[in-house]
This record gives sequence, structure tokens and C-alpha cells, in this order.
Amino acid sequence: MDKSAGLDNQNFQLHPAARQVPSLPVELWRQIFRLYLGPSITNLPQNSLYGYGQCVRLNSGEVARIYRKKEHMRAILRCVCRTWKTLSNELDDAIVMSNLDEFDWPPGRSKPQAKAIYYTSDKFQQYDARDPVKAYREAKGTFYQPSSENKVLQFGDKVPLAPITIVYDYAIQLPPAYSHVNPLLAFRWITSRVQDVIQTLYHPVFSGLLALSLVLRHTVSNQEVMRDFTLPQLRYLDIILYTPFMGVPAVGTVSSWRFPMLTLLRVEGLGEHPKKEVLGLLRAHSRQLVELHASSLGAEFPTSDDWWSFCSLQLFVVNSLDMLADALSSVGTLWTRKSNSMSNETMIAETTPRRLTMSLQYPRSTRYTKAHIIQEHGTPYKQLLPSPSTATTRIALSENHWS
Repeated sequence: MDKSAGLDNQNFQLHPAARQVPSLPVELWRQIFRLYLGPSITNLPQNSLYGYGQCVRLNSGEVARIYRKKEHMRAILRCVCRTWKTLSNELDDAIVMSNLDEFDWPPGRSKPQAKAIYYTSDKFQQYDARDPVKAYREAKGTFYQPSSENKVLQFGDKVPLAPITIVYDYAIQLPPAYSHVNPLLAFRWITSRVQDVIQTLYHPVFSGLLALSLVLRHTVSNQEVMRDFTLPQLRYLDIILYTPFMGVPAVGTVSSWRFPMLTLLRVEGLGEHPKKEVLGLLRAHSRQLVELHASSLGAEFPTSDDWWSFCSLQLFVVNSLDMLADALSSVGTLWTRKSNSMSNETMIAETTPRRLTMSLQYPRSTRYTKAHIIQEHGTPYKQLLPSPSTATTRIALSENHWS
């Protein structure tokens, strides 16, 4: 035993039965530690909506609480022996919460060391009373000051991109020749004031993204620019599109986006125009989707034609009982396929066994994300805040249910 465990090696006596137990390989200990600490919030790539959501979709307060809890657990492991200390150090999620001042959290970690950086603001942190970062900053004497200024985040040596980078309500500037050591794998951007979002994402640093999460009302001011927008490596896309309070934007859509490797999709449209746009995006990728979380899309989805196009779908998540009921009423067509002949259209039973899991998660959207929209547009959007109650239901379906 190492002295760091608080034991005297000379006086410590190993139990006779313990001497007969073979030592475990390091890889097995590493796996045991991962199970003990829980899912990583910085480990990419993932293979599910849930896995990517843990890395890019949690708000900064949730991430800070998870990180603080895991750090307490890691501190215990690090005190046992040198091997456990080394393994525990490897499993550090290494996050940084930055408000672009001298009070980054956790204290003492530099941004270039981080696996994930959250560029946030006191405006967002004011909505989460349990946020450890908010408590830390208030202890340092910094408090939220309302401002209408459109703040700009200029990436560079002092404001670097981490492999996972989350940006809350900043406009972004990237020098044309900007490059960074670690590739950017996941990016989340919550913005309401930036119009040329896609123009920003055309920068080469975003070309290798595996995961993209956007909460926005503006898309682009030039539809010609948007037409060719694609991210060739993107696996996970999460988008919340909402209508500006003053009306529908005249130009700019998301329905023309194309991502050849996309298999995990989460969409939500708040307003009639956003619903149509995210539906167009969803249907354009329906044949390649493996997991789908659809929210606030109304009675237009899913239809029988939608089910026919879901060739690879294994998980379908909704956020309301009405949408689940609509889905159950038409899901039987998932196990049939259309055959167009010269004379008529026929329905043929699908011969390949398939299984679909349907899940109800209500409410899925957090107060944290919606509060930003409410602050921008006032009382007409207060109905977006969910009630405290939650319910989760999972239903596993196969073709046997509909035979």
C-alpha cells in the first residue's frame, strides 16, 4: 500500500485470504473505475442520443454538479495507491467554465488543458440556484448585470477551442487562418442575436465535427450559402429552432442541410415556420436515422409515409402523450413496404425482423434553455417553461405487435 492511503507499510498486514487473490490487470481496474464514477461527460465519440447528450446538451450548472460529485469520488480513489491515483487522473473529465474573466471554474485549470470548455455568462447562471459556478463567482464578488450588448467571442490563444466547446449567447469570430492542436469534435451554440450562423460554421475548424447542437432563431442571411452546407463527419445533430417574436425570418432555412453520416437526431420546432423547417431536415435524413428524438412537431408527424422511410430506426422518443398516441396509431406501417406496380400500389409484409423502442420523456426541454428565449422575448413565451413533474415511459415494439 502507498503511504498516501494513510497506512504504515511496515505495520500493515495483508489478510491471508487476500494473498491468494490474483492481481487484476490495469484495463479491468480502469473499467471498474468508469462504472464507479459514472458516464463520462467529455468522452467522444458516443453511440447514442443519451451518450452525446451527456457530453454536449447538459447545461453548465448540471455539468458543474456532475463534475464536483465525480471529483469527490476520484479524490477517494487517488488516496489508495499509486496505480489507482494514475488511473483516476486518466479519468478526469477536465472541464472549464469560463465567463471570459479571471474567475474560471474549477480554479487552477488552464483552458489549454481542458477537454471541454463552457463559455457562459452570469445571465445563464442566474437561473440555477444550485450551480456551483454561480456560488463560486458570487463568493468572488461577481454578480449578474443586465446588458443589451452583443458580446463577441474571438477565439485565439487566450480563448481556445477545446475538443468539446459550448458557447452561450456570444457572437463568434474566428481568424481565417485559426488552427488548434486538438480537433474540435463537438460544438454547442445557443444564440439569438447572430444571423449568419452557417457562415460561421463554414470555417475549417468545424469540418471534423462529430456532434453539433444549436439553439437559434436566425440561420443565415443568404440562402445560396446555406444550400451547400454540410458536415461530412457529423453523427449527432441537436437543433431547437424558434421564431423571433417579431415574426418569421424572411430568408434562411435548415431543411436544406445535408449530413451523410448523421444517425442520431434531436429536433424541436417552436412556431409554425420552425416546425416546417425541422420536419424538412428530419425527412431528408429519415432513411439513415438510428435514433430520433422529436419534440413539438404537431400532428403532421409521424405519418405512414414517415414510418416507411425509417429503414434503420431503432429508438423513437417524443415529449408528449398526444405525439406518442399519434405515433402508435401509424407505427404498424413500419413493418410493411410499398411496392409500386404498373396497375396499382400494393402493401407487402416486411421480411426482415425489426425492433423499435418508443420512449416518452416529458418534459424534455430544461428550464435553463427556455429561460433564454423568455428573456429575449418576454411573457408570450412563458408557456415554454415546463412544470416540475416528469414522466418517462418506454415501449419496445416489434412486428409481432402488428401481425
